[in-house]
Amino acid sequence: PAALSQAGGDGQVAQVGSNVPTPPRVRVLDAQGNPVDLVPVTFSVLTGGGSVSVALAATDSDGYAAAGAWSLGTGAGPNSLQASVDGLPPVTFSATGIAGPPTSVEVFQGDGQTVLAGTPVPVRPAVRLQDEFGNPTKGTIAEFFVTAGGGSVVGGVAVADDEGVARVQSWVLGPGPGPNQLTASVTGLPGIPFGAEGVSPGGFQVELDFRTPLDPATEAVFSDAAARWEEVIPGDIPDFDVTLPAGGCQPVTEASGIDDLKVYITVLPIDGPGGVLGQAGPCYYRTVGHPFPITGIMELDEADVADLLASGLLEDVVVHEMAHILGFGTLWTVSTNDLLVGRGS
Repeated sequence: PAALSQAGGDGQVAQVGSNVPTPPRVRVLDAQGNPVDLVPVTFSVLTGGGSVSVALAATDSDGYAAAGAWSLGTGAGPNSLQASVDGLPPVTFSATGIAGPPTSVEVFQGDGQTVLAGTPVPVRPAVRLQDEFGNPTKGTIAEFFVTAGGGSVVGGVAVADDEGVARVQSWVLGPGPGPNQLTASVTGLPGIPFGAEGVSPGGFQVELDFRTPLDPATEAVFSDAAARWEEVIPGDIPDFDVTLPAGGCQPVTEASGIDDLKVYITVLPIDGPGGVLGQAGPCYYRTVGHPFPITGIMELDEADVADLLASGLLEDVVVHEMAHILGFGTLWTVSTNDLLVGRGS
């Protein structure tokens, strides 16, 4: 033997866990280009985790030897097989394993949302589709239907992406408050329901307690910022009727109950013009379920308030600081809080 070369079966595509259509074959020639028979050829899997039915084959009278059935591994992606003859450089065959038909479908994201009735949910419902080995089934079609609540869906026929995820373009809840349901359907698999609660506007309340006297124009900006968060947060949470003692950042004792959030506002010297504009955070928060604030403080630098009001930026600053009281950047890691989607992205 002087030369070992491929004779067929390279670059094939097959479903994971199945045999490639053409068994890999090699040919062995002598130095004058004549076929050499009875040469032992070893076939071994290099990558992909598959198997070969004939690991050792002898060349025939025409110098050919075949590996038999080459079964690809169960993971989608590249596979390789090596054929070798003692004293000669080996040759390598490649194949690509593709996912099989979907055998499982599950919620990927978008279930259990609460939004204002008649508006789109912020997280688009999506399902993840996988074959029997857990490979994503790219290109699979999932159809989404409104099955309760009277809403509507855009892009209800969705195609799974490289990760096997199929998602709608949007889901708008029905016009009235109450439960809504969207169901994802994939041929041959059980339907997957998504639930959402539509709520009426105006349920969430932010009470402002001005610890520093402010002029009406400035107070109005704080009230507008609170109203903005009342729009952003749909629905309501139970009133808190337990006495909250003063201490820490809590400036006063609260014994009369709070619906739903109380913000204590102080304008005081911090560091002069143009430095720190303000600072804020929660004082007390609920510990049942998701940590959610009950009271919080907001402090603005008196050296900056007038300029911010004149430039029209005061409301932006107050909205920002009120977000810290609501938990943005302050309560994400408390207890088992999982309200933050896409952490670190």
